[in-house]
Amino acid sequence: MLRVAKEVISQDIQELKESLQLADKFLNEKLNQQGKAEEVLHAIVIKSLELINDEVSVRDIYFYYADIYAAVWGEGDTDKASRTVRKYLDDISNDKLSANSELNNFLVSENCQPLFLTVDASTGGKRTQFYLITCRQVDESTNEQSNNSIEYVATKLPKPYWWVKPLMEIKVTVWRVFCVVAIGVLLSWMGVYSLSKVFSGSVSTAMAIITFSIAAIAGYLMMRLSELSTKGLTQIPSFMVPLKQANSLFTLARDTVNEKQNLKILAVTYEAKCPLCGDKIIIEKSREFHGRYVGKCAIAPSEHVYTFDHVVKKGRFLRG
Repeated sequence: MLRVAKEVISQDIQELKESLQLADKFLNEKLNQQGKAEEVLHAIVIKSLELINDEVSVRDIYFYYADIYAAVWGEGDTDKASRTVRKYLDDISNDKLSANSELNNFLVSENCQPLFLTVDASTGGKRTQFYLITCRQVDESTNEQSNNSIEYVATKLPKPYWWVKPLMEIKVTVWRVFCVVAIGVLLSWMGVYSLSKVFSGSVSTAMAIITFSIAAIAGYLMMRLSELSTKGLTQIPSFMVPLKQANSLFTLARDTVNEKQNLKILAVTYEAKCPLCGDKIIIEKSREFHGRYVGKCAIAPSEHVYTFDHVVKKGRFLRG
């Protein structure tokens, strides 16, 4: 039997992405030995990664029978898709993605979470949906948070402007750090130098304004990088992502896929609900708490305040 999803799923999108990337690598190495069940699984993995990379929220990463049928067989027959794909999903759930399957053992050995197939059966005119999750899954009856604690979930990758997309995931190396610091210092010095030349009359005002503006942006980014290095997180500048995207942060994390587990900078959007009133939580830097990032309720920001830890993704009430 396929597992029907009756649970509340608290899925971390970065955790899911890392497991899917390794699963894609594992399945690619066995490409010539794949049966139809593996082909179906591989199609689900690839299409899930495509949605994540398109900055789709984790709650919207699911598929219908026709989606996968078209990816594997290249046809769009809905009736045939339902009959054909369903029989392979059973094999995937019970064998290919069982707790002790070859793929999941590989994921665990690489310090990633195992993958499981979850199916939401059709009800009330809603078509059957299925998707891959990691093992962060809890029963609804045990998912109630106390008023003194909160859980944050990285639900999607931020949607940046096209010109900053390459900056959404960066491996930290000594050479890159040196280059960024050197460029930042150089641009900041150029701004100060150009400003001084304006007063002496040796540089045009327009050129000085342009140079000073670039230097100011560079100085602002250097401040963000400094905060990232000391606190492990910083807000993504507003000129990189649309203002409507709340809780979008750059965070430091370990690259668990790499054996050396080097540091990397990730752009992630977090979500959480206030345990006291159920409204959404806004993550922001608080002067009251000495520059720490905290989670504040959208409708009671003065009273409903929680700590924010981007590593364990949990927090505690600060007004007790």
